[in-house]
Amino acid sequence: DFRRHGHHHDPAYNHLALHLVFWPDEPQETMLASGRRVPVAALAPWVERRQEEIHRWLEQPPLWQEPCRSAPSRMGDEAVAAVLDRLGDIRFRRRTAELRRALARQDRDEALYCALLEALGYGGNREAFLHLAQRLPWPALRGLLLDVPPQQRAAAALEVLAEAARWPPSLAWQTAGLRPGNHPARRLEAAA
Repeated sequence: DFRRHGHHHDPAYNHLALHLVFWPDEPQETMLASGRRVPVAALAPWVERRQEEIHRWLEQPPLWQEPCRSAPSRMGDEAVAAVLDRLGDIRFRRRTAELRRALARQDRDEALYCALLEALGYGGNREAFLHLAQRLPWPALRGLLLDVPPQQRAAAALEVLAEAARWPPSLAWQTAGLRPGNHPARRLEAAA
């Protein structure tokens, strides 16, 4: 699947040290976009040899479940809610301080634009969206949209943002494991 998905052409994979697969149906080495080769390790033979051991391990849920899953039964709902409230407040204060520092360094509109795009990069795409904001600063985007009729601005903004996202060098979009609403294309639509 590595080759079928085109990962062997994607420079984002050039730092791989090992290509881990489940079935041993890949060659012994994987060629990366940089020309470097990395070894392939297959898990299926290991899993087959340890099938009973793995089955016993999985039958003991406390050994593999996340600690947060049992937090309400261990701590009580109110204690969990209090911890989440406290951590949420800490995160909010940290993000507020970051935005204040950005407002001190940058034009207000530019700082808010960068913060908005970074926030839309929810999950693993914050850095890519921040790079996009730096590639296409707010004054440039605003200038391109001033002459566009208001009812057409969202579509025009999406077109300009998508084009800027394709400029080299490639942005390191993370798409694995994302829910459809968090996909970078969907988030670009939200930005527009």
